[in-house]
Amino acid sequence: MQLVRIVHTSISKTFTQNDDTTLHFDGPLTTQKAQAREARTTRNAKSAQEMKELSEKILRIVAAANCTSNSRTQKRKLLRLNRKAKQSWASARIIDSAAKTGLIAGLEELGWKCCRCQGETDVCVGRKADMHPGLVVVASSDSDFLFYPVKELVRMDTRSRSFTSYKVAEVIQKLGVSEAQWIVAGVVTSNDYSRHVRGQSFQKNLDLLRECDADNKQSVLEQYCSRMEVSSTMFKSAKEIFFDRLETTEEESTSNEAIDKAMQELVKSVSEYLHELRVASASKETIVEDAIVVGVETMASEDVMASEVAIAAVTVSEETVVDAAKASEVTDQRNTGVSKIDRRSVSYRSSGNTYKAKVFTQPVFGTGQDGATGSQPIAIVPRTKRKAETQPSKQTKSKKQTRNPPKAKI
Repeated sequence: MQLVRIVHTSISKTFTQNDDTTLHFDGPLTTQKAQAREARTTRNAKSAQEMKELSEKILRIVAAANCTSNSRTQKRKLLRLNRKAKQSWASARIIDSAAKTGLIAGLEELGWKCCRCQGETDVCVGRKADMHPGLVVVASSDSDFLFYPVKELVRMDTRSRSFTSYKVAEVIQKLGVSEAQWIVAGVVTSNDYSRHVRGQSFQKNLDLLRECDADNKQSVLEQYCSRMEVSSTMFKSAKEIFFDRLETTEEESTSNEAIDKAMQELVKSVSEYLHELRVASASKETIVEDAIVVGVETMASEDVMASEVAIAAVTVSEETVVDAAKASEVTDQRNTGVSKIDRRSVSYRSSGNTYKAKVFTQPVFGTGQDGATGSQPIAIVPRTKRKAETQPSKQTKSKKQTRNPPKAKI
């Protein structure tokens, strides 16, 4: 399973496999986290709609495309839309129960100690921290762990791939709040379980909670609600989590089956279209770029003894132009018969660049040493591109110096 290998490789760079390291995974859905789940469902639905619209555009391009045209612009547009569709598909997917089960089983086979929680991971870890206060160290990007009795939270910055360690006891001491006030701050500030009071940031909540002189969490929460003139039921779900570790599970009703099937069909259509493009391109361009195969046919005339060159093979691309210059006959001293070597200068243009090459034909008259007559196809390797002279000649340079003499320094 590819996901197992990716997770194993990623966590192995930072953590070691031992009895003290346990990987925790979310269990069944809970009613307490319905708010965060609704927001995530809305984002997933938006991503799924974007994927659907992009898929329709891609399929229209594939249906109307002419594979023999091999338009680079059209191909780039198709690939760009395909990348966006895959990104939307990844955003719309969820890790369902079956995927979690397979992931946990694969990691356990590789030697990792895993825990499938009864509900949310943070609540499961919070229960263990209640049993072993000040001993549990958590590595997670979820800031909710700061409001459980854990010893330390290690968070990774996804951009810089660097880790930051927060010792919870030192954080509480630096901020000048009590443990009860700190936990209530996690309840009344926006989290996965409840929303915050409008206009109240985390810093404003801390300033207000410092004025609450109650000793226990419930009393501090009541004083806060009284000062803000809101009902404590607003924080019911967060209170059940951070105060009581209470969870109510519910059945999972979502899956990836629909969007996965749509993505499979899209990938199949795009793959078939790109395959047709490659086949059409291979049949059209039979020779690699910047090379040319020339077939030479010779003809003898009673009045004029000359030879003509016919370009028999296909050139590099549609823009390639081949011109044959006039022939100059040179006697070949190496052959015994009346054989001659016909030298022709061939120039061709590929992608806007002009190249020069020489064509050497076989003996055009008589018989050579091997007894063959006529000519054979010859492969021509172009010379390097002739660059324009960038440096001025000495004469031009001297004229410029005479025309514009340097000014004398005063």
